[in-house]
Amino acid sequence: PLLMAGDVDFLTKWQEIIRTLSKSSEVIISEEQVSKGNGPTANIDGFSLMLHIEIDPEQERQKIENEMTRISSEIERDQAKLKNDNFVQKAPEQVVEKVRQLLASNLEQLLVLEGQLKKL
Repeated sequence: PLLMAGDVDFLTKWQEIIRTLSKSSEVIISEEQVSKGNGPTANIDGFSLMLHIEIDPEQERQKIENEMTRISSEIERDQAKLKNDNFVQKAPEQVVEKVRQLLASNLEQLLVLEGQLKKL
């Protein structure tokens, strides 16, 4: 559902068009500001909108854990490459640098996913 707050008369008049354009199952109109929830929120010129997104916590946890497993294996692979003196010495510098960048990026992504997992 799309939660909206603002001029109730205006929102009610355009409710069906807003529902259709936002592809929402329903539009809920309130006079009070919508609170920050689990979905994207926008406040524009006295109107407040939030897409209410319902998630299955267990399903989301599984997705995050699967992604963490995938990224962890990539981290292990890249660390092994960088520990291999033959690779570091014989590979072109661009290739070695690319592996370092991928490793750093994956380490950052792993931290983000750990944070998301804690929020659940």
